[in-house]
Amino acid sequence: MNNIEVQNSFYDIVNLIQSSRKQIFVKINQALVELYWEVGKYISLKVENEKWGKSTIKELSEYIIYKNPDIK
Repeated sequence: MNNIEVQNSFYDIVNLIQSSRKQIFVKINQALVELYWEVGKYISLKVENEKWGKSTIKELSEYIIYKNPDIK
């Protein structure tokens, strides 16, 4: 193979990698949106049905920070 063919092959491989990375980022973002939706829904139901208030939400936040500091 000549240099141009090799460069084209390299270009194709880089495109495959970039395409796959984009698909991964889309899936990650979809999963995060679903997670946030589910957490919001759960909290909303607790607020509505069990009368969670601002102090409970603050306690939840502090609990998450304390028990799982790597969660942002």
